[in-house]
Amino acid sequence: MLASYPERFFEDWNVGDSFVTADANVSREECLEFARRYDPQPFHLDDDAADSSVFRGLAASGWLTSAVTMRLVVESGVMRGSGILGTGVDELRWLAPVYPGDNLHVEAKSWNLRPIPAARVLAACVCV
Repeated sequence: MLASYPERFFEDWNVGDSFVTADANVSREECLEFARRYDPQPFHLDDDAADSSVFRGLAASGWLTSAVTMRLVVESGVMRGSGILGTGVDELRWLAPVYPGDNLHVEAKSWNLRPIPAARVLAACVCV
């Protein structure tokens, strides 16, 4: 699996282009620290509360998985220098819980390119 890509700008993308990042392990300590600071829901902080939740165990915050996703994409270098990552997110869903010890990677595929004068947009489906 490739972890590092050459720099690409908007003009370098085509519909259907894809990339896969390296893996990142989500540790229990990372889950707890993030939850304490940013998402203090009981199922992110307490094993007993998590065991009786819909997750049936301590689950990472979805916002942590989003932050890990951003880190993996940035570290891959695929969009280095283009600023394209800062243009926004139109839709975000957490389809499955992430648990301490899980390994994550990003698989993304572009499905639309819109050259808008003020902000060129690369629409991609990103799966973690």
